Amino acid sequence: MPIRFQLLFYLLLCAVPAMAQVPDRALLVERADSVYRLRERAAAYLLYERAMVDADGNSVTDSLAGYALHKMGVCAQYTGRPELAARHYREAIAVRQAALGVLHNDVAKSQANLAALFVNNGQPDSAATHLYRATAAYAGLPHPDTINWVRALGDLAWIASRRRDDLLLADATRRADELINAPDSPVYTDEAALLHYNFGLYFAQSGDLGKARRFTGRALDYAVAEGDVGLQSSCYNTLYLVAAAADETELARRHLSEAIQLFPDYSEPEELGIYYLNLARLEVEDARPVQARTAAERALGFFPSGYLEVPPTHLVLARIAILEQDPTTALEALNTSIATLNDSLAYVEDGYTRQHFTNLSDERLGMMASLLESRADFLKNEGTPAAARTDYLSAIAANDQLRRRVTSDASRRFLSADIRPLYDSALTVTLDLYRTSNDDQLLWDALLLSDAARAYTLSAHLGGRGQNVSKRESALNRLIGRLEATAGADKQRTSELIAARLERDRIRRLNESPMVRDTAQLSRKEIVAYLQKRETRLVQFHVMEGRSVLFHVDQSGNIAYGEWPGAAALSETTQRFRAVIRASAYRQKSLKSPKEQRKLEEEFLAIGADFSVLLSLPGRTSWAPPQVPSYGVGEPGGGGRLLLIPDGALSYFPFAAVPIGKTVAPPIDYQEIKYLGTHCTLQHAYSLSTLLGGEEDVQSSGGMLGLAPTFAGALEPLGENEREVSSITDLLGGKALLGPEASRTNFLSSLSEAGILHLSTHGYSDAADPNRSWIAFSQSGNELDPEELLYYPEIATLPIRAELVALSACETNLGKYVPGETSLSLASAFTAAGARSTLNTAWRVDDRATADLMVSFYEHLEAGKDRTEALRLAQLGLIGEGAFAHPYYWAGVTLTGLGCFWDWGFGGSIMAWVLGVFW
Repeated sequence: MPIRFQLLFYLLLCAVPAMAQVPDRALLVERADSVYRLRERAAAYLLYERAMVDADGNSVTDSLAGYALHKMGVCAQYTGRPELAARHYREAIAVRQAALGVLHNDVAKSQANLAALFVNNGQPDSAATHLYRATAAYAGLPHPDTINWVRALGDLAWIASRRRDDLLLADATRRADELINAPDSPVYTDEAALLHYNFGLYFAQSGDLGKARRFTGRALDYAVAEGDVGLQSSCYNTLYLVAAAADETELARRHLSEAIQLFPDYSEPEELGIYYLNLARLEVEDARPVQARTAAERALGFFPSGYLEVPPTHLVLARIAILEQDPTTALEALNTSIATLNDSLAYVEDGYTRQHFTNLSDERLGMMASLLESRADFLKNEGTPAAARTDYLSAIAANDQLRRRVTSDASRRFLSADIRPLYDSALTVTLDLYRTSNDDQLLWDALLLSDAARAYTLSAHLGGRGQNVSKRESALNRLIGRLEATAGADKQRTSELIAARLERDRIRRLNESPMVRDTAQLSRKEIVAYLQKRETRLVQFHVMEGRSVLFHVDQSGNIAYGEWPGAAALSETTQRFRAVIRASAYRQKSLKSPKEQRKLEEEFLAIGADFSVLLSLPGRTSWAPPQVPSYGVGEPGGGGRLLLIPDGALSYFPFAAVPIGKTVAPPIDYQEIKYLGTHCTLQHAYSLSTLLGGEEDVQSSGGMLGLAPTFAGALEPLGENEREVSSITDLLGGKALLGPEASRTNFLSSLSEAGILHLSTHGYSDAADPNRSWIAFSQSGNELDPEELLYYPEIATLPIRAELVALSACETNLGKYVPGETSLSLASAFTAAGARSTLNTAWRVDDRATADLMVSFYEHLEAGKDRTEALRLAQLGLIGEGAFAHPYYWAGVTLTGLGCFWDWGFGGSIMAWVLGVFW
């Protein structure tokens, strides 16, 4: 029978069932499949619909009905009825789950198809929920549908790229690539090539140029081999993006020319418009406004109204106008770029186009932030700082919305590093406005901007402490922490890590993710109240490339600021000061020549003197390192308490060692000299938000537990740790785990019960890769036993509700610094886990000196001193002994977090970690 007569017969069969006996439902589905393969989707839809009822006309909800509903969704999708398609996919999921169970390939396929429908409609949030369920189902099946699993992972990668969730993007693409390259993979070569092209594009947009080149290169190899000029053209455009990001201008121009020349007539014209937009960008970079305008206008001709690339094309037109020194046209183009993001949400205020961006998609939200930043830069250069500040703040708000939507620490840190320059720009124009108005509120606004620009991920951890976390998520946190530290190049463990992170991300997405404490909730009144309550002054630093800023607030709420050198100069000075302290250290007598020792002490005094002057004069507006020794130094504020919030390299600066007071000259009597850390009671914090937020926490009420592991072989024995633990447990009472009993297992099982914990052990801080930092428990082998190590990412997941974590060991305050965050140190990991304050060290400490200092610290706590004052008195005591008077032995120990007194005892709430010798 000819095809058209077959189709007519099937339609008549559906429309007039009385004309013939109703066929079997399975036969109806088989005939519907045949019509579907003929691409007659509307006719197939009717046949699938007919298979939803039995011979008596009753609705059926078996597996065959689930299949029919799924295919009805496909037909509706292909015939341009997305809402109907979504309804049928949801019905198919429900029917299939009832008939087949939740964990089944068919259920996952319907979920993946529903997600793909949302992806095609630009609805990533709706798509994500179903993609997480589909990928989780495929991962749990013994024989998964690999082709559809890979497609779902490809859609998940698209969502990650739109959310700027770099870790999710890396995990989804790597898992998909593993499935594609597995032996006997059923994924077709052409589909794999298209996925590789998409992955390359996503990584190019995220800035991971290595992965972008690798995936795009694979896709291009296939396209060339198969003669697919359309895919070749697309690949060359992605390679243009990579070359342009790498500042390889000539290569970028060559790749873009190849993309345009190869573009086939059958491809979507909008893609060619994107190529011309990229060409316009190249011409702007080469300062060729005429050629740039021609390319940009040609690009607009390919884009329909509302197309995503229309706003950035108007941004290019604005840059062309700037090149032509036409600010009026430039501002018009910038306004147009923002308006065209969503015409229905745009409005005009004070002559500037703005958007209600709360309902924008992730992709458009990210673009909005970029457009606002561009207009803010323009307005700042045009001498309108107030309008520029408004745009910077709006761009920050848009970026913060994106940052709140990611669930992993790594992705938050990527975004924080990207956003930090926005905060710097907003703070700069705010200070410009202050200088012309002398309005103190602007200075307070600048201080709060500075606070919001740091410690974001730490705030996310602390903000989520009060939330209930499922047992499965807690287990995944522990597993991920260990795998991140130990997987290395092991493919199997890396695959397990990716699977675990994807599952955790799914759990967090389907539940509410931890909320970050909004810095905007902080107020001038709240900050001043804290300073008055603690009888302290605030010194907060904000480090930028060209210059840095110091804020000073006294107990009365008087605020001032001063300008400091930029990041590079401060980093160099910090390194020099630390190096001089280490090199000049001695106990009874220096072993260096008098000339060499004097030179070191001159540099120590010179650096310290200038820092002391800066801390004394917050209104000072310029700074340069002294060229010759100048030791006349004032005392900053005449003692009292200082709350220091450092930034950048200053996070590692030993403020306690800064010499103050009367004029001195080498040779130095280290017992007689006055230091900032002994003259003032110093308290450090990662940010005001994390500090003041910790005030609201409930204190723990556990007892004392001390641990002193035994080492041999790979780790040297510690001579002082058992004496140290015994001395502290004798002082405070409680229980001590010594020798083999001080194991990782015993520690983890006792952690939730401990309110006072003292751990004297070996440890290691890896500044390049914080995931490799660890603390050790008892072991005696010739090689490190990873089962008796606790790694940085594991520490951050521990259930700590503690007043104090004392890390009196080597370099526990050191770690990789991430702009917009803080140093990724062992100390910050314990804070993320819930410690209200930490005692940490800035360099490799002396075992004997540290043990004596810590015992003295606890004695002063027991005598009723608060944490900060107990530390200062313990340091003074060590100086008074003479042998350990040099700052090397005591100034590296700092207290970060809450510094107040608390009521403790056998049922109290101090929790102390003392890590004896780090190397």
